[in-house]
Amino acid sequence: MPGRIGLSGSQSLCLYVPALLTGIGAVATMTVGPSSGTFNGVLLTETLSTLSNSCPTGKGWPWPTPCTGKTPTFAVGLAGQPGDYGFQFGSPLPALNNTFYDGHFLDNPYNLLSWSGANSCTIVCTQTYSCGGIPIASFTVTYDLQPSSVGSSAITKVIVSKY
Repeated sequence: MPGRIGLSGSQSLCLYVPALLTGIGAVATMTVGPSSGTFNGVLLTETLSTLSNSCPTGKGWPWPTPCTGKTPTFAVGLAGQPGDYGFQFGSPLPALNNTFYDGHFLDNPYNLLSWSGANSCTIVCTQTYSCGGIPIASFTVTYDLQPSSVGSSAITKVIVSKY
């Protein structure tokens, strides 16, 4: 079952300042195929691991670890609701044939770049989806953390790409 991807929507951090000063990410709309089949109801699992990380590490740093699966099972064909499958923010997403949603977010109440003294940093994850223990598709998920601002508040903007 090969995988294809299209990104569906992203959220602006300005909706969540001052509660969050680092964030946010994107929701990936994942389509399974081939298109001639129906895969609704199929359960997929994911594994994530860190490929590289240029962000500061060490004792006392509150850096999130986005390269770990929080909800590693996805059901094809179900609607995406905030709180499901790592999808934390935004509006519900519709149930679509042969589709599931995968949220990739990094958020924190601190402005992580400013707090740590870093100018910018990048975290790169490898992600593999499996069905019945058999790997079916792999992707690279990149979290680019960049300094920005919302009004007078300095923030760390998180830009997520997946390919």
